[in-house]
Amino acid sequence: MEMPIGYQAGGRDFYLYPPSLGSTMLIERLLKDIVPEPDAKLGLFGMLKAIRQNKAIVVKIAAICSFENRADALKAHLLKERESEIKGIKDEVLMQLLLHFSAWAQDVPQFIKHFALDKEQEYIKRCSDAKDKDGGSLTFNGRSVYGSLIDVACERYGWPMDYVVWGISMNNLQMLLNDHVVSVYLTKKERAKANVPMDRRVVNMDKMTKEEYIKLRKKK
Repeated sequence: MEMPIGYQAGGRDFYLYPPSLGSTMLIERLLKDIVPEPDAKLGLFGMLKAIRQNKAIVVKIAAICSFENRADALKAHLLKERESEIKGIKDEVLMQLLLHFSAWAQDVPQFIKHFALDKEQEYIKRCSDAKDKDGGSLTFNGRSVYGSLIDVACERYGWPMDYVVWGISMNNLQMLLNDHVVSVYLTKKERAKANVPMDRRVVNMDKMTKEEYIKLRKKK
């Protein structure tokens, strides 16, 4: 998830670094000018056409992701200088960079599915719903990225806000918050109501032998 992508422009070597939360928000704003509809499926030819029609915007996106120190993307003079350095990049290379950027955006959902974190979130919700609500606490806010992501990371890890927004990649930030350990105490009655299995190991069915599969079925 963190490996930068190398490319050449104007006879020089550059890198595309995984964007931070701040970079991601800047880039999403720019992408709206290229693809107004978020769910629009451009395909390769459509993407190439969009790049040719909006090359300056795509170059700006590449420039934002070209800084290892992601906060430098906020410095207008550095960003403009980097844009001028890479503006001669070929359309085909820009398309590859955009595809890599799109692939990074898919990394976290793939890891969530691979490690069954989506199931874990479902089980946490079941446990929360099963708890006796008589006199229990209520949760408010957390409706924006400030409360749901930035504040949580600052409080949990003791990081300053600037580091959360610019110092760590968006993917690493999301994985840390999706896979942190959560303990929920339940009484015997609440546990039965939640119906959450105690053994929730993730099994890779693709690499499982026939004997292992039979053993797993017997356990169930």
